[in-house]
Amino acid sequence: MTSSSIALFISVFLASAVEAVEAVTIVLAAGTARDWKSTGRGVIAGLITLAAIIGAFGPAISHLPISVLRVAVGGLTVISNHGQPAIQVAYIRPDIKHTSYLAGVAIM
Repeated sequence: MTSSSIALFISVFLASAVEAVEAVTIVLAAGTARDWKSTGRGVIAGLITLAAIIGAFGPAISHLPISVLRVAVGGLTVISNHGQPAIQVAYIRPDIKHTSYLAGVAIM
């Protein structure tokens, strides 16, 4: 493995871990606010649905051209949130010597 592959693996793993923590937080909030029986049913239904979607569309995504995927993902990022773009993008220049950094902020 190259160093860029290792860096990609680590970043994707950490992003997935953050999403997992968010999902557990939502489940805990739902369980304490309602009852644990309905929360458990919701978790099981969600996992079954996720497995079905991945099983159906996972292999098919590798056959799509990259340009189609870019348009689809780009279209999802432009979806508006009360008239504002869902993702705000700006160039940040820390000082006069350094080049700009592209920063994006998602509005939820």
